[in-house]
Amino acid sequence: MATAMLEDKLPPASFTAFCPAYATFYGRQFKCWVYGKTSHGFVDLHKAIVESCDIFFYNVGQRLGIDRISYYASHLGLGHRTGIGPAIGGNWTCTQ
Repeated sequence: MATAMLEDKLPPASFTAFCPAYATFYGRQFKCWVYGKTSHGFVDLHKAIVESCDIFFYNVGQRLGIDRISYYASHLGLGHRTGIGPAIGGNWTCTQ
């Protein structure tokens, strides 16, 4: 997600999000791993990576959209054979 964000500049590298430890996307509540313990507060990309803030990356994903996520996932090798171990296939969803 961070690679896609930086490459597409969407959202811009200066983007911040507030993490109260949960957020609602498309009518469904998603929780950050710190839910019930604390919150991350305001988070930029560096803090999101260091503290592994789920809510920040949910926000980035929402702004990128499924097609850009799928593009970068595929180009970074997700869903492709590595040549190591047994073959385990995978399909990526996109609108195309």
